[in-house]
Amino acid sequence: MGYMIGNGTTINILEDPWLPLQHEAYIQTNSPTLQGQMVSSLMEDNGNWDIDLVLDVFDNRDADLILSIPLDTGVQDSWYWRQEKLGCYSVKSAYALLQDLKNTVQTEPNSGFWRKLLNLKIPPKVKNFLWRTSTNCLPTKDLLRSKESRVHNQPVIGEFSSFQEWLHLVFIHKDNDNICITVLSVQDNTFDRFMAYMSQDDGDEHWHVPPNNSIKINVDATIFAETSCYNNAFVVRDHEGQLIEANSKCMRGQPNPELAEAYGIREVLSWVKENDCANTIIGTDCLQLVQVIRSTLSCLSYMGRVIKDCRDMLASLHHKNVSFKFVKRSANKVAHYLARYSYSISDRSWRMWDVDSDFHHVLLSDLQH
Repeated sequence: MGYMIGNGTTINILEDPWLPLQHEAYIQTNSPTLQGQMVSSLMEDNGNWDIDLVLDVFDNRDADLILSIPLDTGVQDSWYWRQEKLGCYSVKSAYALLQDLKNTVQTEPNSGFWRKLLNLKIPPKVKNFLWRTSTNCLPTKDLLRSKESRVHNQPVIGEFSSFQEWLHLVFIHKDNDNICITVLSVQDNTFDRFMAYMSQDDGDEHWHVPPNNSIKINVDATIFAETSCYNNAFVVRDHEGQLIEANSKCMRGQPNPELAEAYGIREVLSWVKENDCANTIIGTDCLQLVQVIRSTLSCLSYMGRVIKDCRDMLASLHHKNVSFKFVKRSANKVAHYLARYSYSISDRSWRMWDVDSDFHHVLLSDLQH
C-alpha cells in the first residue's frame, strides 16, 4: 500500500511512504527544514507543486518523483495498491508480491506459458476462466470422466486432448493481438472479441486522412531519463492531411510511460475542448491507455486520476463526435518525431508556415500511403 496525495495535509514528508514507487517510497533527502512538515507545504495556492521550492530543497531523485505526481487538492489524501498501475487490489499482484517477499523463483517447465497467459490484454474474468480451464478446475468432460462419470467421449477442442495443449499451441503460432481474439471466441462465440475494449477501427499501420470536415490528432510522449524530463506532443491535421497545429510541452519529472502518455491525452482533450472542435479522431500508440479509458474499471492510482480527467472530458465532448483509437507506431510517427525532436523546447506550437524541413518531410511521408 502507498499514500496517494490529495490536499497533502495528513502526509508527513519524511515519515510517510508517499513517493510513486513500489519500493523505496520514502524521501531520501535529509534536510532539517523538512522535519515535521506536511506535503501540503510543497504546494502553491493554485494547487500545483511549488517547482522552485521542490528543486531547491530535494535531491534530483526525490524532486523528479515529486514533480511526476499529478495533484488534485480538492480531495483528501488516501491509500492505493502500489502493485497495480490502476491502484486496485488484485490477487495476481498480491501473489507476485508474496513471491518477491519470499525471494523465490518459479522454475516450472511451463512458466513461460503462465507468464504469457497473465500478460494477455483481456478482461480479468476471462483470464481467470482460462487459468481455471487450463488447470482442470472446471467440470469439463475430461475431468468428469476421471471421476468415473458417464459422459460422451470426444476431444475438448478438435483433435487436442486438453484445453491447455490447445492454448499452448495458440501461444506459439499467433501474435498477441490474434491470441486475444482467438481465446475470446473459443467457447462458440460466448465471448465477444470486443470485451478487451478494442474495436474494428483500432490498429492502423499507416496514417490515413480523416473523413471530410473532420480532423485527426496524433499524440505521443517521450521520457528523457538523462535530463529528468518528459515531453508530450500532438499533431492536428485536416481531411486533406494539412497541418492545422502542432504542440509540444516539456515537463520536469520521471513518470512511468503510461502516465506520461495519459498526460498527453489530457492535453489533447483540453485543446479540443478549448477550440470547440467537432468530428475529431484522436490516435495514440499506447494500447493499454486506450483500453483503460474505454473501460469502466475503477482507477485509484495517480494514473487513474489522469484517466478520470480524460473520461470526464470525453463524456463532455460526446455531442461533438470525438472518438479515440489505438494506432500502431508506424501510424503515429509524426507525433513520435515531434515528441523527441522538441524536448528542449518548452510549450511550443507550430503552424504549417513555420515548420522546418525535417518536420515537413515527416508530415509528407504520411501522405504517401
